[in-house]
Amino acid sequence: AQQAKIQQHMQAAIDAGKRGSAAGKAQEIKMLRQSAAADPQQPMTWFNLAQAYWDLGVKGDAVEAMCKAVHNLVRVLKNPQAVDLSDPNAKYLMEVLPPKVTATAAKLLEDAVVGRGGDQLEWDERLGRLLQTLADLCGSRLHPGARSLTHYVFGNVLRKRRKNEEAREQLVLADRAAWNGGRGE
Repeated sequence: AQQAKIQQHMQAAIDAGKRGSAAGKAQEIKMLRQSAAADPQQPMTWFNLAQAYWDLGVKGDAVEAMCKAVHNLVRVLKNPQAVDLSDPNAKYLMEVLPPKVTATAAKLLEDAVVGRGGDQLEWDERLGRLLQTLADLCGSRLHPGARSLTHYVFGNVLRKRRKNEEAREQLVLADRAAWNGGRGE
């Protein structure tokens, strides 16, 4: 029952954001923040919140919300027995959402690092590390280009954080993923 209420609340927030105005986006963000506060372990709420912030160009908040979405999704995927498989949304949560979040988060991260560096990228680095775990959990469901992009953008974040050796390793993995069908081998 509470899950249905959260779903309704999220849909109302998304509908408000689709109206396109800044006021509509602000209303969407407000409603999604309320949903996230009510159930902070819902990856979809954080994912939608990250996208709303991204649409407004609020990079730092978008990265932080996406980090929470990826963290919660990794938590769910590492503990699948905790998922109620009778829930009609379970298949989406376990199979469809992970590659979608991975690809979207990599694109968001690529955009978010532009014009920023050093300590400003603390959340970006966290997101990059979580993305590596999520990409591994996606396995073959993740498109090779998305897998390569996760390594590339994480390498870029590390480079901007002056972690050059780790950055080089990520760029090598990005090349391998692109050339070896996304397996990163």
